[in-house]
Amino acid sequence: MEKARTAMFFELSKIFWTLAQPANFLFVLLALTVILLWVRPRFGRVIMTILVVCAWLAAALPIGEYYIRQIENTYPIPELPAHVDGIILLGGFVWSEGSEVRQQIQTDNKADRYLAFAKLAQKYPDAKLVFTGGSGNPLRQDVREADYVRQLWADMGYDPARVIWERESRNTFENAVNSKKLVQPQPGQTWLLVTSAMHMPRSVAIFTKQDWAVVPYPVDFISTNGSLWQYEFSVTDNLWRLATALKEIIGRKAYQLTGKAA
Repeated sequence: MEKARTAMFFELSKIFWTLAQPANFLFVLLALTVILLWVRPRFGRVIMTILVVCAWLAAALPIGEYYIRQIENTYPIPELPAHVDGIILLGGFVWSEGSEVRQQIQTDNKADRYLAFAKLAQKYPDAKLVFTGGSGNPLRQDVREADYVRQLWADMGYDPARVIWERESRNTFENAVNSKKLVQPQPGQTWLLVTSAMHMPRSVAIFTKQDWAVVPYPVDFISTNGSLWQYEFSVTDNLWRLATALKEIIGRKAYQLTGKAA
């Protein structure tokens, strides 16, 4: 039963965000407003005006940047302890489908996670290493990110046998559950969690719900602490940042409401 609920959560989360992300949602609203203009022209014009003003404000103002900063600043980069029992790297930085087609590992702008993991692995040679990541694509469950990261790890001269490769997870909840089953962390141990700063609050909340105390090691920051108005005016960048912030805020709330995050 629990497995079925977990699978349903995964599928519904993908469907929901496909419809709810700002660009797609705006497109649907515009289509409905066009229909309304033909059926009830006066009311349609009012709705269209409101829609255009809201879209312009969302694209012109650094709303997304503001919320990204709030999320990313939740956990500062920590002072590293003298001893670490284990290091967990969350997947989400390899384009598995593209890697399969091109026969070459394709990373994205979140590859800072991998670089930090490699650096920490060298700093703590006796620590257990865990990579957790399968496929987040419901239509391509046959391509697993862990397989490509393992190949990349070996290609760069590291020993794949040193890492525990968890390749079944489809989301952060499954990352925590499956990794805990594999390594059986003990009370009092120190485990570093490496992931993007934008995802760290949600990730820590999920691991905490699994009674796994982790030390957050955020990387891959996409914001600064300067003036919100220091950026060039960019509609696409502002919309992207707004979508990124909304996805994380909604995602964490969904995990909390379903009992998957603290």
